[in-house]
Amino acid sequence: MTTNIDEIKRLGKLLQAFTLFFILLAPVALVILLSMKGPLGMVNVQAERLITHTPLSFIQALPIVLVGLLTPATYLVGFFFIHRLFGLYAKGIVFSTRNITTIRNCGFVLVSVDFVRILQSAITGPVLSSLKITENYFAVDIGFSMLIIGLLVIFISRVMKMGLEIYERDQLTI
Repeated sequence: MTTNIDEIKRLGKLLQAFTLFFILLAPVALVILLSMKGPLGMVNVQAERLITHTPLSFIQALPIVLVGLLTPATYLVGFFFIHRLFGLYAKGIVFSTRNITTIRNCGFVLVSVDFVRILQSAITGPVLSSLKITENYFAVDIGFSMLIIGLLVIFISRVMKMGLEIYERDQLTI
């Protein structure tokens, strides 16, 4: 007969393996994207911008790839935290300060995704125009979809922390 904790451990191991798969898949996806679309496939260029189709040297491609990696790197950090959380579940650690801290960190990563996207959009134009790939332009795309979800996750982690404190205090009561 399996208990609830056994089921949590089983699911934790399964989901930890699932997130590890995506973490390991990220560099493979990067290589495939670069081979299929080149460095310009890493960044969003506004449709009305004319792009020169001259071959890029490694030195020219590097800043474009680095700008393009900002958002995926942020998601990858989130996957590391999720992987850690599922690892705790796989060990049977469900309600602890480590879980709550990891969940809170996931929320902070989600909040940062929108700000990283804004930063990425703001520096894409200057990078491309400094490399003479497009004419000079500066544009900022603003969106806050992940911010709301991230704040909700941070709030949930705060409620979990208060619940853990209440539980621990009640355990001390005789």
